[in-house]
Amino acid sequence: MDELKQYIYKLVARLLPDTEMIDITAYVDDFSYSIEFWVTINGNKMQCFEMVDHGILKESDVNSLNQSIAKFIRQLPNYKKDRLNKITLTIKK
Repeated sequence: MDELKQYIYKLVARLLPDTEMIDITAYVDDFSYSIEFWVTINGNKMQCFEMVDHGILKESDVNSLNQSIAKFIRQLPNYKKDRLNKITLTIKK
């Protein structure tokens, strides 16, 4: 899971360089995904779509990031094909 944590942190930190912590929940199967994450910056925690609503992130960036994460998860050795894979992580800087 460390490889996944590093990958997610790098993606998020490119958009939000002051990221201190990321909480993420991902549901991924072979054809679809649902990913939601919360980022803590300067002690303030915000959900990804809340950041879009406040103009901190663009919706297209969140969608692209989530798509990249789902693709990465599908390539992990412990990914289970034909099943819903649930991943919940807390990633600290």
